[in-house]
This record gives sequence, C-alpha cells and structure tokens, in this order.
Amino acid sequence: MKIRVLIVDDSPFSQAIIGNALSPELFEVCGSAETGQEALVLYKELQPDVVTMDITMTDMNGMECSKALMEMDSKAKIVVLSSLKHDSLIAQGKLIGIYGFLQKPVDTKKLNQVLLDAYQDNRENEDWQGKLLEEFFKEVEVSFYNITRLNYKTNKLVEQEENLVLHGLAAIVGLTGLNQGRMILNCSMDSAEKLTKKLLKRDASENDIIHCLTELTNIICGNIVSKFNNNCSAFELDLTPPSVLFGESINIISQKFKTSGVSITTDLGVFNISIGFIGGMKKWI
Repeated sequence: MKIRVLIVDDSPFSQAIIGNALSPELFEVCGSAETGQEALVLYKELQPDVVTMDITMTDMNGMECSKALMEMDSKAKIVVLSSLKHDSLIAQGKLIGIYGFLQKPVDTKKLNQVLLDAYQDNRENEDWQGKLLEEFFKEVEVSFYNITRLNYKTNKLVEQEENLVLHGLAAIVGLTGLNQGRMILNCSMDSAEKLTKKLLKRDASENDIIHCLTELTNIICGNIVSKFNNNCSAFELDLTPPSVLFGESINIISQKFKTSGVSITTDLGVFNISIGFIGGMKKWI
C-alpha cells in the first residue's frame, strides 16, 4: 500500500515537480491544492498520510493553513516545501506542530526520506505515547516518595476527558521543545497545607503552600523530563515556570492533549499527578 500525499502549492509547475520527485514505488499523489481553503477541503475528503505545504498562497499562507489542518487533525503530518526558510518561520512551525521544513529546490532523495519518516512517525505515535506513559508512571512514584517520604498507594488514572475538572489546588508545569505538553499536580487545600507543614516543620502560610506545591511539581517534572531526555535525545523537552490555580472547581480545557495520570493516596490525602502531550514526537529537519 502506497503512502498517500496531498500536495499544497499555488504553482501548478511546482506541484508537477514535487509529484515527479516522489518515488512511484512508495508514494501516490492523492490530490493537489492551489489554495489553503482547497487544501482544507481536500484533506477532510481524502485523509492523506502526508501533506507537502507551500508558504505563499493567495488566500492564506502555509502557516495559517497548517494550523487549521492541525486543529482539524492533531496527527496530521505536514512538511513545508518553500523557497523561504528562516528561523522565525521554523520557530512558528514548531509551535504549530509541523513535522519538517525543506527549502526549494529540494533534493529528491531527501524529500522522499523526510516524507517517509513523517509517515512512519505517524504510525509509531501510539507506541511512542505508550512508552512515554510507562516511564512516567514508573518515575513519578519514585520522585514523589523521594521528596515527601510519605507512605503511599497508587492507582493509574484512565485517559482523561478533553475538559479536566480539578478541585482544590493545581500546579501546572508546561513542557516545551520538539514536543508540547504539560504536567499537573492537583490536591485539596487541606492536603497541600499538611504536606507543606511536614516539609517545612512549621506552620504554613498561603504563600508557603503555593510555593511548596509548585516546587514539588517542578522537581517531579524535572526529574521525569531529565530521564526522558537522557534515554532519548530526540525528546529535547524543557520546562516552563510552574503556575498555580485554586478553587472549588477548576476547569481546564485540553482539546489537543492526551492526558493520563496517577492517583497517589497518602496519610495526608490524595495527590493526583497527570501528564499530557499534543500528538506525537516531532523530528525537525
């Protein structure tokens, strides 16, 4: 079965050049679009395995079109082919979730290899997510115990809904780099206060409690990310400074996140720690 490619380029000449450069043994051009709007319609209709994307088009640029495609399908594999290539475009592409960026004229061998890699990355995504979560569940318990020294029991949480509803206090650390994600530690205000008193060995103010939970989340997440990065340099994950939300009912919209977690029950209360990533691992060219 051949890999189905949708070519998006406002030039029929470029469409032909790209199509002719693809290995007929591996690829099949399932459609071509000259505008961004046409690309969105064809993507929904044809469901291609890989998309090649031009930057300059009449109705919208390639970045806008790519963003719309990723919102339509977070697993979309898009490779930009453009005469333009500079750092700001590449940075913008990474944030959107574009798989790779090649400059015209593109070497035929390199083009075929990148499109093949993009296709295989999509097929391996579920396995990658499974391995990541396996490591997360293993490391999060170790890190939590090493910091708190609390006796605990754990239960893995099923994949969570797109809209998370949390209660009490929630510390959130963003994960950045070639992959976008986040980790959340959530517990009741009472549990957070008890833990803070235990660690500080004194009464705790509201600021103490917030600082305790954010630092606990930051350390746990940092340990896990370090393990990932050491074992697989392709991750290249980094952390953003933690932020805190608190209230009786905290609604967090997570449309693109696949989130799973672990519930840690201790004598001080229950601590829920979850991690989520957008799509699969990005390998930039």
